[in-house]
Amino acid sequence: MNKTLLFAILALSINAFAQNQRSPLNSMGNVLSRMENTERKPFHLSSDTNLWQFIKHQIPDQRTLIQIYDSAFHWQWDTITYRWKIATKTINVVYDSKNNLISYLGQRKSGSVWENSLQYFASYNAWNNPATQIYKSWNGTAWVNLWQYFFIYDANNNETSYLWQSWNGGAWVNESQNIYAYDGNNNRITNLLQRWNGSAWENLSQYNYTYDANNNCTGELKQIWNSAAWENSSQYIFTYDNNNSLTSELWQSWYDNTWMNTSQYTYNYDVNLNLTNKLRQNWNGAAWVNFWQYTFSYNVGNNPENIIQQSWNGSQWVNFSQYAYTYDANNFETSYSLIYWNSSGVVVSSGDSAYFYFHTISGINDLMAKEGNTTVYPNPTTGKVTISSNNNISSALIYSLYGECTYSDFKFSQETSINLSDYSKGIYVIKIQCGSKIYTRKIVVQ
Repeated sequence: MNKTLLFAILALSINAFAQNQRSPLNSMGNVLSRMENTERKPFHLSSDTNLWQFIKHQIPDQRTLIQIYDSAFHWQWDTITYRWKIATKTINVVYDSKNNLISYLGQRKSGSVWENSLQYFASYNAWNNPATQIYKSWNGTAWVNLWQYFFIYDANNNETSYLWQSWNGGAWVNESQNIYAYDGNNNRITNLLQRWNGSAWENLSQYNYTYDANNNCTGELKQIWNSAAWENSSQYIFTYDNNNSLTSELWQSWYDNTWMNTSQYTYNYDVNLNLTNKLRQNWNGAAWVNFWQYTFSYNVGNNPENIIQQSWNGSQWVNFSQYAYTYDANNFETSYSLIYWNSSGVVVSSGDSAYFYFHTISGINDLMAKEGNTTVYPNPTTGKVTISSNNNISSALIYSLYGECTYSDFKFSQETSINLSDYSKGIYVIKIQCGSKIYTRKIVVQ
């Protein structure tokens, strides 16, 4: 199977967190992952996942619908005919009763015939967190195992480990694993990456993180294992404005027992806290020199419509790539296109595009009334809400509509009050566990 095509299809499915996270069929996270042709940082704020949060989720999402994908079609730019040529599609998309994506089929176009390419399967735990993911590829006559992933979580739904295995033709073989630790505020403070040497796990690298009083990540230190001890490799230093929006990153490399400047990133936002510009500059030994920049524009729903990447040729900015997006009335992404320009920034040299077919369902029920003798009031609220139940409450967790856990409590019995006065206006979902039963409530913060 063509490796380029395989990874293109896989780009649709990495981090398939369905309702709790962004759908793998959606394009934005994959687009942003291409922003830097460098090593993917496991928690670096320039990575696709985190930058998506800066672009898309700074304002709480008001939607009460869930996007259920039916299929997705992808085109590539044909430089001979100068037109879009259909290349791959994702079909047979299946969700479970909790709207978690559990499987789909990827196919590629070969002449006038669609050929199987990839299968994806996932399972989830009781809190709808991904537990397993399996990828299979088509060898021409049968489906063959490719990769599988296992995810483990703590009581606060923080991912504590991640295991990657590959198929050697007869059995699953360990490849690598990540082990995570968190502080009392559920901030990730360490990430240990290990690889399998055939008989045991070997340290490869580790990341250590620091945070400010607002739980913004202020530093990321990467260290490499030299077979006997950890050695510094690189570090990022982050700054934020009064809105807790990331404003700068300084990337430094460890050289001759000294931190040396490598590059820096600068971020700017509009009045709606949408990211409007990301600038990268490299250190030439004496001064900062422009390298590339991204410029973002948005529609009235604060959805990104265009992202233009430009490279610095020594005297001026030259167009390099452009992403364009369309949305429906519910602000769900319906299509995207990507084009690359040649070195002059004038002629389109390559590209791809996709159109997503989906339907919507109600994402949360109107649960203002009592259900199972568990009540949340007042609702709507401008401040405190009280959770009351005739049964002992095991836990309560509050999520944004995109699955981000903003509050957790495991230490109360039949009643508690939560102060939401610092929350942005919008709709949140609270999950309340009473023994073996889980109740879901909608909270409207005004």
